[in-house]
Amino acid sequence: MPARSGAGGSSGLPTPRTTFPSTSARPALKTWMPARCLSCGAPAMSPTPSIWLLAMLNVPAPLALAVDRMGLPWFAILVKVGAFAGLSSVMLVLLYGQTRIFYTMARDGLLPPVFAKIHPKYKTPWVNTIVVGIVAAGFAGFTGLDFLGNTTNMGTLIAFMFICVTVIYLRFKRPDLHRPFKMPTWLIVTIAVIGAAMCFLLVMSLMSHEATRNFFIPYLAIGTLFYFAYGMWNSKLAKGITVTGHEPQPDLGATGIQSDNVKN
Repeated sequence: MPARSGAGGSSGLPTPRTTFPSTSARPALKTWMPARCLSCGAPAMSPTPSIWLLAMLNVPAPLALAVDRMGLPWFAILVKVGAFAGLSSVMLVLLYGQTRIFYTMARDGLLPPVFAKIHPKYKTPWVNTIVVGIVAAGFAGFTGLDFLGNTTNMGTLIAFMFICVTVIYLRFKRPDLHRPFKMPTWLIVTIAVIGAAMCFLLVMSLMSHEATRNFFIPYLAIGTLFYFAYGMWNSKLAKGITVTGHEPQPDLGATGIQSDNVKN
């Protein structure tokens, strides 16, 4: 076979050339044809999902896009329902946990006592449940997902960073504390330092977003000021007072040795 001008190698055979979808054609996923060899016209690659999904990486719902293009409608519905159920359950657990955190903080005195108020019938912290629900619904309804993701990640990372630092502090400050699970000092310090450093690096990467930075820095400043102005002076644990609630001790209440004495 004679070599073509500009396309032949030392063997005289034509060098296969392939075409790929241009940037402007990437959104039009349905019109993309497989890449073909210009020499013989044969497909140069098979149109597998791993190939054509490269053209649609930066989309709001990549999972939904992937299952929609698989040609299995029943599977796509199943995956979407599972994703919806998973996200809903995570949000419910986070809201549930936040109300209990506020309840515990208010019971200690770090927050006003109204957040520790228990409903006489349902035995739940109903005031802060309403407050947390309204605040969460407001942010979810009037802010973007990128902003919410960045700010919540910031809060979580900073909390974990302080936890790592606190573990090291308590290891040397309070070596007499009862610790059911023990580790060598060098190991726990190494893990805590690495954890705090990684959290700090991730926080700095999120702080590069102007909207996240403009919201979180004042938010953190207000929280810190509130702690030093109110929480530190009203904390019962800081004064050496044992904090007890209406619920029994977990080990005693589960066995029925201690009853649940509720004070309305």
